[in-house]
Amino acid sequence: MDTNDANDSPELFTEASAAFAGKDAAPASPAASPQCEDELTLPFVDKRILVNARILVTEDSLVIRRFLASTLESAQAKVTETENGQVALSALLRAKMQNSPFSLVITDINMPFMNGREVIRNIRSDPGIKATPVVVFSTESERSMVMRCA
Repeated sequence: MDTNDANDSPELFTEASAAFAGKDAAPASPAASPQCEDELTLPFVDKRILVNARILVTEDSLVIRRFLASTLESAQAKVTETENGQVALSALLRAKMQNSPFSLVITDINMPFMNGREVIRNIRSDPGIKATPVVVFSTESERSMVMRCA
């Protein structure tokens, strides 16, 4: 897929939100989607799937981490913030031990102590958390680095 095709695609957001909710995606149209009321809304995501979802946001930039957390919290998600991969992995394992796993992990790639690729590798190697969906959210501009996370 051309990277331009994914930009601002309501269909992509609808498919992703349906997959997260475990159901088939319904076709989306921008006209049928709610308009952004402010900069912290998720215009093409059915926010009901985020209500009480436990989401781990791992990002070393405080500004980006708070933006992501605030946006998700506006949809009533339960967000845990971590500043690096080591802390994220500890949070994931603690949640597993408490039988309260995360619904989703959003991670940066370039972080100190343990990067996003290592976090993903650890998640995928642990049978108790390997099915956890992971979204890579990064300012990394090198496409090959991003693709190595897949």
